[in-house]
Amino acid sequence: MLGRIIGSLVAIGIYETIMILLLPRLLLSSGQVAGGQFDNSDSSFVYASLRMGFNGSFGGMPSILLFVVLLAIWWAPLRQRFGKQTIAIAFGLLLGVAPA
Repeated sequence: MLGRIIGSLVAIGIYETIMILLLPRLLLSSGQVAGGQFDNSDSSFVYASLRMGFNGSFGGMPSILLFVVLLAIWWAPLRQRFGKQTIAIAFGLLLGVAPA
């Protein structure tokens, strides 16, 4: 159990380090691209939309990876405690949540 807790803390620490290193660069590049979408051409808007979408989705990738790592660390105790059906229902509810 102590190994799982330490592993979880290490995974969260790595996630936070990645986000601290990436966030300033993502914010700066999104700001530059957002300002460029007002140039006098249609291609600037398309480029800005694609680039800001990429930055947003890339910012979410470490979160998804952290969730997968934590799920892998805690899978055996969760399965023993709750059973496969309860976990499947909880996972289905998690995927079915509408974005705010």
